[in-house]
Formats: sequence, C-alpha cells, structure tokens
Amino acid sequence: MEKSSPAGAAGLVVGDRITRVNGEAVEDFLDFHFAVAEEVLEIETSAAGKGGRRVCRVTREPGRPLGIRVEEGAVRCCSNKCIFCFVDQLPRGLRRSLYVKDGDYRYSFLQGNYITGTNLSERHIARIVRMGLSPLYFSVHSTDPEVRARLLGGCARAEVMPLLERLVGQGVELHFQVVLCPGINDGPVLEKTITGLEALGPGARSLAVVPVGLTRHRRGLYRLDPVSAEGAVKTLRLIHRCQRHFRSRRGSRFVFAADELYLLAGRKIPSHRAYEGFPQLENGVGLVRREMESVKRAARSRGLERAGLDGCYRVVTGTLFAPVLAGLVSRYDGLVPGRLETVAVKNRLLGESVTVAGLLAGGDILEALKQGPTADAYLLPAAALNPDGVFLDDMPLEHLRSALEPAPVIVAPGLFRALKELSIHKHRGSRKNISCKKSL
Repeated sequence: MEKSSPAGAAGLVVGDRITRVNGEAVEDFLDFHFAVAEEVLEIETSAAGKGGRRVCRVTREPGRPLGIRVEEGAVRCCSNKCIFCFVDQLPRGLRRSLYVKDGDYRYSFLQGNYITGTNLSERHIARIVRMGLSPLYFSVHSTDPEVRARLLGGCARAEVMPLLERLVGQGVELHFQVVLCPGINDGPVLEKTITGLEALGPGARSLAVVPVGLTRHRRGLYRLDPVSAEGAVKTLRLIHRCQRHFRSRRGSRFVFAADELYLLAGRKIPSHRAYEGFPQLENGVGLVRREMESVKRAARSRGLERAGLDGCYRVVTGTLFAPVLAGLVSRYDGLVPGRLETVAVKNRLLGESVTVAGLLAGGDILEALKQGPTADAYLLPAAALNPDGVFLDDMPLEHLRSALEPAPVIVAPGLFRALKELSIHKHRGSRKNISCKKSL
C-alpha cells in the first residue's frame, strides 16, 4: 500500500480487511474488482490491529491506480479423480503451482482456465449469472453422463448438459474442451459430444479436441493409450466433417483440432482463416500456424535484412514441431538473416512421448544445447517459462543464461519476434540477455 496513493491517503493500511464497498458486501477479490469501478468509493474495513470497523472515502482519479492490492485467497480446487489428469502424472520437484488442481470458476473467467463444473453450487451459478462472468471455459470430455463419469474418476455429478443449457440460457458464453482418450470418448461418442455442444446455440462459442497427454510417471494410474497416427486421422475426418456442416448452419466451424492431431496424422496445418480468430490458442489450437506465419514474417522483413544478423543462432523447440520448423527454416535459407539451426529437445523429465515445447524443462534444454556446438545466440520459446521466468522443473531462466554465457539467450513467442529482439541486441552492442513475453 503506497501512502501517496488515493487509498493510502484515505487511511487504508496493509492488513485491513475490506468488507463492503459502497454498501455492497465484498466476498472476495472478484467482488472487490467489480465494486471499485465507481468514481467515488466508500470502503468499509475491519481495520488491522485493534482499530475495529471504519469507513474510508476514496476518489478514483482517471488514469491513476487506487493503490490497493487485495489477496486472492485460496483457489477452489477440483475434487475429481480424472483418469487422464496431468497433475497426477508429474514427478516431484517441479514448480509448486503445477500441482494445484484448479477448479475455480473465477479463474475460468479471468484467465481462461478450464473447469469441469462439478463443484459449482447454486450460489456459485447465481453469482456467475448476476456478475456476468462470461465467457467461461468447460472441460466436458463427453456429454454422455456414463462416459463422463468414467473419465472424471467416478464423479457422482458427471451430467453436464443441464448446467451448460442453464448458463447459455442466461447469457453466459462458453468455450469447451475434450481430452481425447482412445477407446473411451473418441469415435461415435466424440461425434455425439460435438453435435450436442454445438446444439446449445450461439452461446456455445468453440470446442477444442486435444489428445490425452501421457507422461512416463503413470505407475499405479488408470491404463490409457496415446492417440495413434491412425486415430488422429480418423478424428480429423470427423472434425472436418462437422466443421463443414456447422459452417453452413451457423457460419462458424465451432470445433477445432489441436495442432498435435495434425502433426500426428501428418496432415497439412489449416490456414490462418480456418482458425476464426484463434479462440482456443492457449489450448494448443493454432500455435503451429502462428509460428509458420512468424517464420514467413521473418523471411520478408526488410528490417531484419539490414540488421547484420550473420551469426549462428540455435532455435529451441519440442520434438513434435521440430521437423516443421526445420522445414520452414530451410525453405527461407538465405532470406532469413544469419544461420538458423533447429534444436529438437527430447523431454527426458516427463518422457519422450511429451513432445510440445511448452512442457520442456530447463534442465533438458540446457543439456541439449550443451551437447551441440556453441552458438552466437540461443532462441527459446516463451511457452516454456511461466511469467516469473521459471521452467517447469523450477529452474530459473537466469541459471540457464549463466550456463550459456557469453552468448545471449532470447525468450520470445515466435521466430520473427526473437530475431527482431536479437537485431535490437546486436544494434546496441550489448551482452545483456533479452526476454520478450509479449504475444505476437
């Protein structure tokens, strides 16, 4: 709490418990953020120490923060025992946040986190509608109650369609995901799920179908098979058939396949237009297309041509995307400044069946880079780190940077942005490392 801020000047201090804003009860941080939209605020608190109840009057000044940071409190966790739960497949010693089974509708609204909805009470549903918490993101997996109960580990509240119909009927927009488990919710079961969710109407915005992720740490867990190349082909045929039907029906494809399915099947990645604004980008739907566009931008950039990038630059990615990236880089050889080398990092921490760049550990990346030749710079995908610059194995980015000195390490969400940041680095003649987390 800054004393010079409007809140500090009004007398609020660290430790105060906010109970009401302009007469409205404040249950949690979400209530607070909605309540403080007014210009003049009367904030009632249970004061820190023994000060008791008091009311502070705060005037919100345009463009100036209030100076209040409220604690978010405990996350409402998911109590299901999903047979494919990725958290249950993690080894010890990773980032602490990775072990949280988030089932909190508030973060579904704020951050796009997926929830099953099985822990929503009548009070929660009423609050969602009253506050207009839209859109929300639901892990459906199957609209068949028996199949969904099996996937959720025997959950007694597995039937989801009445809840979704109720929310959509009251103006809440929804996005969905299906984690595809071969032999359980694929084939006809998947088709029923897709058509059932689309039938909810315009409030049902999009559906992502993603293959189940299986690590090497599954001892004692439900036996599951990975999605095969043949299974990916069959699933894509079904999704494309549904897309054609939905486009004529609602003007939108509605259902989208994760990039992994195209890569597993050896099929062509859809066009930029086919992703319709990329509503499921954070779910791995369209990331490859975005990266392909990034490489093209890098090749066509006159600014990069003049940047003097004439060194050797090693580009880190996962094993699934590496052949695609290598092909793109070779196609633009001579156009993209400098010499680019694709480094396909095997995921030894979680198992080599985990092939995406976003789940690479810092230790695996460092080992792969140390085994190869030295480079003038190393380009890392931003998806491999959290906002605090920590890899999933709890290795700080600074540790990796120190190990690779004096070559700079550049973190960026795409090749074009990485090369652009590298050109700035070269222009300044600095040896400092660069991180760029802003999306393309």
